[in-house]
Amino acid sequence: INAEYMGRHRGGLLAQGRQLGECLLYYGCRKEEEMLFRDEIQGYLDSGAATRLRVAYSRTEERYVWHCMLDDAALLLDTMRSGAVFYECGSQGMQSDVLRTWQRICSEQGNLSEEQAVALIDSWRERGQYRCENWSRPPPTDSRT
Repeated sequence: INAEYMGRHRGGLLAQGRQLGECLLYYGCRKEEEMLFRDEIQGYLDSGAATRLRVAYSRTEERYVWHCMLDDAALLLDTMRSGAVFYECGSQGMQSDVLRTWQRICSEQGNLSEEQAVALIDSWRERGQYRCENWSRPPPTDSRT
């Protein structure tokens, strides 16, 4: 689910009076002027449909989405353990890097072995907590990269 759709969906739920949890949005692009949906995303932040935005610029700052995820590792793991849903939308190459980052977060922040981290991520997928929309091909069937 891309950021624009997610923001519209959550905005609609808020308009209906629904109580929603936090929405942490991690967005990556090559440079600031290439950021798509800038005004819409700001509107989601202003309305509360999104509660936090982290942007990574790969060409001007040499930072990627997974760097931002590592900065927020403890928060992300706590949020997922509380039942949050993680939506990933991006290139196939990004998918592998994000998955490796989740494995690292689960291992380091959750004090899990590699096998336990993989099992935890697989359980999120099975429950629909870890969802991917990637370009090129479908996500791997398990969390081993």
